[in-house]
Amino acid sequence: MSVSLAVDVERHGGVLLRMVDGGVAVAVACESLGIRADRGYEVLRVLGRSGAGRRTVITDGLREQVIAEFKATGNITGAGRVCGLRHDTARRILAVAGLVAVVRAVKHNAQAKARFEELVEAGCSITAAAREVGVDRRTGWDWHHGVRTVRGARVYPDGRVVGSGAATCYATVVTP
Repeated sequence: MSVSLAVDVERHGGVLLRMVDGGVAVAVACESLGIRADRGYEVLRVLGRSGAGRRTVITDGLREQVIAEFKATGNITGAGRVCGLRHDTARRILAVAGLVAVVRAVKHNAQAKARFEELVEAGCSITAAAREVGVDRRTGWDWHHGVRTVRGARVYPDGRVVGSGAATCYATVVTP
């Protein structure tokens, strides 16, 4: 064991173990201690707690916090981040609460797109309709405005093609 790792084990090990045992995610605990998450996992391994903290304990308070943040922002990733959770964990909490679809829509699901258009025509916002069918807000915007995605590039109805990588934009019409 390196000298600096031994120092971190001595300095942060006990507190890190107590925080992780209390249900705090390792990344959040490490951030509060001022160390990198990968170093926190090393410290836990040295202390014989390999894999510790990878499963966050979801308390009622944490669940309520995720739900409240999601209701305020409408953003699953943001709600999870504020609460120290990954996107998939926050999504599971919101799915159980009935706020998001349990299963996300398939990328090119014609039924989801048709349902999305029905919701928008009924007066639902693009964001709310996209959330209802389980797609990203940007996908909903694209569907509503006729933008197609081909090989990572966005093809607009007027023929413009905008590449995703280096923000390439072809001004010439490439579609009939």
